[in-house]
Amino acid sequence: MGWASFVPFMQCKHGIVSMNHTLEGTLEIDGARISFDGGKGYLEKDWGRSFPRAYVWMHSNHFADEAISFTLVLARLSWLGLPLTGLGAALWYNDRVYTLATFTGARITRLQYNANQVRLTIEDKRMELAIEAIQGSAWPLRSPVQGAMKGRITESLTSTLHLTAHEKTKGGKRLFLDETGRNAGLEIQDPAHELAYALAR
Repeated sequence: MGWASFVPFMQCKHGIVSMNHTLEGTLEIDGARISFDGGKGYLEKDWGRSFPRAYVWMHSNHFADEAISFTLVLARLSWLGLPLTGLGAALWYNDRVYTLATFTGARITRLQYNANQVRLTIEDKRMELAIEAIQGSAWPLRSPVQGAMKGRITESLTSTLHLTAHEKTKGGKRLFLDETGRNAGLEIQDPAHELAYALAR
């Protein structure tokens, strides 16, 4: 969130703890033991009284290149009664984190979405990143509304993310990433299309 993480009275704040790490341990369900040894993990945190009014969230670290991890959140927040739209995306590739966010000057140049698919393009001075996210099976979860877990969201952990990244050079654009991530998390919560309206203005 950059400087926005220090702004008081935000309805929700978001932070990334780990983009990509290994797992070790087991989980027992009805007597059956499931091993997570050798698996891959991702950790983030959200805190506040309510989830954003409208948002898109996605993440995957299951690419053919195991060193790749990607996460993005685009949200329409309310701060002291004022609507704010914020973007935060992070691509971990070749031991480097590429950050494209509102606080870095990145902007969305294309956004198309419906209940189970998102297409968007993000640009800054250095690069252009195109994402196509397709939702898999989704399940309802509880979410906070004014401090009480009485809201409902829908989340999928079987989605796919296709990333295409170009580096901007003096001679044009150079493709440096074209990968598809599986086992992706995806949430699309914007029944009134607030995000599209805000970005079109």
